[in-house]
Formats: sequence, C-alpha cells, structure tokens
Amino acid sequence: MKILVSDERLKSYKPYNDFLNENKGIGYLKIRAFTASEAVPIVNLNITVTKEIGEYDVIFFEGVTDSSGMINDIALPACDRSISNLEVPSCAVYNVSAKKDKFNENFYNVKVYNGIKTLTTINGGSYD
Repeated sequence: MKILVSDERLKSYKPYNDFLNENKGIGYLKIRAFTASEAVPIVNLNITVTKEIGEYDVIFFEGVTDSSGMINDIALPACDRSISNLEVPSCAVYNVSAKKDKFNENFYNVKVYNGIKTLTTINGGSYD
C-alpha cells in the first residue's frame, strides 16, 4: 500500500520510526533525464521516490523534471555513520520510478549516502 511520508499513520508506525532512527543523516538525490545520447532533456518526466518499510511503500518525493530534464536536491534520510578507512559506507536504498504519458514506467534502485549527492541519470529512449 502506497502512503505519503506526511501521512499521520506513520508517526506511530514502529517500522517507520525504526528506519528514521537508523537513518538520522540526510543524503541528496539529483535526477537527470535525457534522450538522444544525453543531447535532449526529458521535460515533465514524473519521478516518484519510495521505500518499502514494513507493510507500506512510503512515498518520500513526487515531482516532475524541469526544462533541463532535472530535479535537484531531493533530501532523503540516510545512515549517519562514520566511515573508517576500510569500511564500505552505509547507505539507504530507495526506489525511483520514472513515467511519462503513455510510456512504460521504469524503476531504479538508488543508494543514498549521508552528506553526499547521488546522481541518477535516466536514459529515456522510450520517453521522448
């Protein structure tokens, strides 16, 4: 069941609160959507960022790409853990869906790290 992050039911939902307690940092996501070998931006591409938490598919962001085919600075909860020299940094994984008009919806798994902007490029042969 899809549910907006602002939904009141999440405030008392233990799996969601556990997720927030484990992900006290903030990471950022930037979407770039292009076609024609990245020569032409995909304008008004519907982007939804979700994460499955317990029984809910929590919607953290919904929006459309701008005239440059981009959405910048989507702030998302991310692990706030220090990194030693040999450790792999901890991250939160989100699902990004991209859909426009009558074309098929495409899905991407995106890792978001605390204090880092993750760039996701959507190459849209089927969106132009």
